[in-house]
Amino acid sequence: MVTYTRACKVCSTTETEQMAAIGRRLRGKSHESGFYCETCYSGSETREHPEYRRRKVLAAATAFLEALGVDLSEEDFAETPRRMSSFFLEHFISQQELDDIIRSIRVTFPSVYEGMVSVEAVNAVGLCPHHLLPVTYTIRAAYIPAEGRVIGLSKLPRVIEACALYPRLQENITSLIADVLSRASGSGDVAVHIVGRHECMSHRGVKQHAATTSTAILRGEFRTNAEVRQEFYAQFK
Repeated sequence: MVTYTRACKVCSTTETEQMAAIGRRLRGKSHESGFYCETCYSGSETREHPEYRRRKVLAAATAFLEALGVDLSEEDFAETPRRMSSFFLEHFISQQELDDIIRSIRVTFPSVYEGMVSVEAVNAVGLCPHHLLPVTYTIRAAYIPAEGRVIGLSKLPRVIEACALYPRLQENITSLIADVLSRASGSGDVAVHIVGRHECMSHRGVKQHAATTSTAILRGEFRTNAEVRQEFYAQFK
């Protein structure tokens, strides 16, 4: 009997098991959304299912390009709808996906350290919610540990990037990162500083190619203690 290694993305049924049951291999493509058994693939007609969402976005991307007069039979454009849909699906992550990433940093570790913990130069690319043009962010965040617990350092850049992916105002991204950092660390002493380069400013409208936008949120000791605040900003020079 042939042994297959693939498994259903939803229920983990192996391809070998499905072949034995109904004589049909799993459906799907590995480079897009994974593979699905027959039962889960049928359920993908529900709006909440990632395969349903992927197919709808792919169809919309195809229709959009055709409406612009793009000949998708040309070699240069043959894969454009798939690439375009993958790009937007990456940025329009669901609230559930964001919640899962946020939950990943809720595990903290014991530490006697009482100073500032900061992560600098985290780069993320989001989208402007008004024009869906790219925004390149450079993000710095810091917190002062509470109750002898610290966050695993590898988790901070991941959750910061996730917060910046979805098309939302830079001001709101700054607040969101501060909220998430505060909840994860259990500390009210947090600071976030973001510098954004918005293509909607550089390639349309005012067309200011060198312009950047800076936002910052200071809470707790970062806001009330001048020495702590100075230490936070001194690291950026």
